[in-house]
Amino acid sequence: MQDIKLYPNPASEFINVSWSGEVSAIKVMDASGRILAQYNLQSSTEEFIIPVSSYEKGAYWLVLENLNTFQVKPWIK
Repeated sequence: MQDIKLYPNPASEFINVSWSGEVSAIKVMDASGRILAQYNLQSSTEEFIIPVSSYEKGAYWLVLENLNTFQVKPWIK
């Protein structure tokens, strides 16, 4: 996975995430490392919208995973 874009950041209602390459899952984690949501994706997906309106204000992480690697991107609510 490459060229990961996350917007808007800070977010209030939703986050758009786009990338090139293969991503099998996206996890939303809070600052303490607790998993708040997990989305399993189709192999052909290269864009996803995550609803975040129910989250409290603060710092969060998106973890994009494929079979052997993962990348972490910070975002703010």
